[in-house]
Amino acid sequence: MRMNAGEKTIDWLFREQLRVDPEWSIKFATGFTWWADRHAQTIEIVGSESNEDGETAYLISTRTDLLRNLELTDKMAAWINTLLMHFASMAGPVFDEETGTLSLCSLVRVHEPIREWMSALTSTASVLQIAEARIMAPWLAKEFGAELAESGHPDNGKRPVPDELAEIVANLIAPNGRQLADGCMKNSKRW
Repeated sequence: MRMNAGEKTIDWLFREQLRVDPEWSIKFATGFTWWADRHAQTIEIVGSESNEDGETAYLISTRTDLLRNLELTDKMAAWINTLLMHFASMAGPVFDEETGTLSLCSLVRVHEPIREWMSALTSTASVLQIAEARIMAPWLAKEFGAELAESGHPDNGKRPVPDELAEIVANLIAPNGRQLADGCMKNSKRW
């Protein structure tokens, strides 16, 4: 079976890059939901677009649930936008009125000529969302009187030990960033 650029991206993320554990995930036709820790993350193809040359691009969404049972007011929405967008890495807040769920979301457009490097960016967005959910969700839940959107696999329950990717910001990205910043400061000339 021949896969399109969107399917190749989803398959690569699941099998090779994120190395998702089957016992902590659910696969479906357009993507998968997995639990790297206690917040579900869904990565899926949500649409496609074709240009005049007939080239098709696939819209891939990465969504990590933060809060549920949130009754969002205009004041809270403004505060969430200010707070979350001020520190945004590769995601923005999205509120689902029907379910009262606040999530972090990223959306990319993938077509074959850019699939390889866009897939890598999508995986970065995924792990950053996991880290941000772990950091921001408890605080936001307390501030807004909402419930943490923690969940577990429907058959296997909550994951007892987080996937190593849940710790990648603390263990790899932040230390490398500090090292780079320290090196820049040491090598910069004073004005």
